[in-house]
Amino acid sequence: MPPDPSPLADRVAVITGGAGEIGTAFAKGLLSAGLKVAILDLDEPKAKALAARLSENSDATVLGFSCDVLDEAS
Repeated sequence: MPPDPSPLADRVAVITGGAGEIGTAFAKGLLSAGLKVAILDLDEPKAKALAARLSENSDATVLGFSCDVLDEAS
């Protein structure tokens, strides 16, 4: 098996506030580097929709979750 092209391949990146335009751009860049991505946002449907869109027609691992980083219970 050839070596991974990126030292970050198969690592997981967590993007908070990730369902907006900046989060989307970060997610695309991280996915292109071979990372798996978790998108966290207050708006869970938006985070899940973005995750579905980014993983569509690819074998990328992208998950969307609801999260409030100001709430420890979240």
